Amino acid sequence: MNLAKKADIRDYLKKHPDLRVKDLDKEAWFWSDFSNQKYFNPRLFNDSLKFWTNVLIETNKRGWLGEDILCLDRELLEETFSVYNGVSPAGFNCVIQEMYHTSELIPIEEFYSCMTWSGWILQSFYWGIQKVSGSSNILVAKKLVIMPTLKEAAERVLQYHEKNAVHGITDNLFTLTSFKAEYAAVAIPNVVLSETDLKVLLCYLEFELKVLITEAWHEISDEKKEECIIKIRSRKEISKPEISEIDRGIICIKETSKKLRVQVESVEEKIADLNKKINGYLVRKQKVQAKYSLKQKKNLEKILSKRLGSLGAIEEILLKIEGAASDTEIIDIYSFGAGTLKGVLASEGLTTETVDATMDKLQDALADQKEIEDAMQVNQNLIEASFEIDEELEEELEALLKEENVISTPVKQPVSQPVTESTSFQPTKESTAKKIDQPDKTPLPTLQSISNDTEDKELEELERMFAELEALPSAPQHTPRIADSKSKQREEMIFTSE
Repeated sequence: MNLAKKADIRDYLKKHPDLRVKDLDKEAWFWSDFSNQKYFNPRLFNDSLKFWTNVLIETNKRGWLGEDILCLDRELLEETFSVYNGVSPAGFNCVIQEMYHTSELIPIEEFYSCMTWSGWILQSFYWGIQKVSGSSNILVAKKLVIMPTLKEAAERVLQYHEKNAVHGITDNLFTLTSFKAEYAAVAIPNVVLSETDLKVLLCYLEFELKVLITEAWHEISDEKKEECIIKIRSRKEISKPEISEIDRGIICIKETSKKLRVQVESVEEKIADLNKKINGYLVRKQKVQAKYSLKQKKNLEKILSKRLGSLGAIEEILLKIEGAASDTEIIDIYSFGAGTLKGVLASEGLTTETVDATMDKLQDALADQKEIEDAMQVNQNLIEASFEIDEELEEELEALLKEENVISTPVKQPVSQPVTESTSFQPTKESTAKKIDQPDKTPLPTLQSISNDTEDKELEELERMFAELEALPSAPQHTPRIADSKSKQREEMIFTSE
């Protein structure tokens, strides 16, 4: 066994959670034959069984127990795990028997025989008897299929295919070589499946009706395996998949395209080598060799041109096939969508009559709502108009009250008396003039409180004043000079007093 793998196993065991804590008694039980503790100490038995089950599955999945990832090689187990403390585990027979009883390990011969429905029914009955009575066949089997790892690998392959398969009619078909190239490194991370692993994986997928193979995989020879067609079942397919003549034709086209691509790459490499040779001959001035190599290059370029033309035509055919399949799927989706839409309309009772009736009801409701809004608007306008009328009346009433207040307020009426330009001092006339010029400061009573006697007295006083005015000389024509004469008289009176 590879020393590097033994070192990996040793490091893995040292870091294992159950061995990280130093418990010498526990470690001793793990490396001892604990089969006799199944009924005497069930807890210890279950702990030891769980430990070795996880260790075997995990180390084999990482490729440390052999070249097979999905199968366990029984012969070298004890020697492989002697790397820890230099002691070989003594309980592997018990672990393998228990894993066989729980269907976690199956001898590869039994696995192949039960990968048909009839074989599965018979094998299930046979396994039931063996589990009750005990079986020694599992102990002599050299290669065991690890079912948990196999199921994980199958699920990863199907998920990867579902994610990357764009055109089902072409992407679902494989040969053994193309299937291995596509999925050998995908099934389990960081490892590559062996030929035996691929054989086991395909048998399991076929048993689960996930793929279809043209021949019984475990019965055909290695020479015929390359001729087998592997078809992965699409999730949309309900019935069992079948390999038709169309599938065979598509496989033939894909394989031809693959071969042409390999030929094109080979010719291109040869042309690149000839270019290097020609350059070398020219540097060394070997014209004959350069001419010969140039002639070979021309012939290869003609071949390359033909191969590229053929490859382009074949790839165009594949594209048309994929396009036709896509168009068919689109038409099927259209048909399915139309049927679904009709079903929904019928189930909901949605027809043109119901739509027209509903729209008529809606229009009637909208018309009623419009009439209600118009009526409310008219009434609102009337209310606003009444408010405006009331405001106008209030304004008019306020104006009348202001007029009455103006009439009732006492008015001061000053009486201006013209002054003569005579320089002589006439006391009687001057005092009279002053008396006339000065307004009556006695406030007039309101019209409502004046009696008839008062009115008569005022009228007599006014007549007397007008009579005195008429007796005075005529005043100058220009009124502004009145103010000047008055100012002169004031100055004269001030000067005289001084």
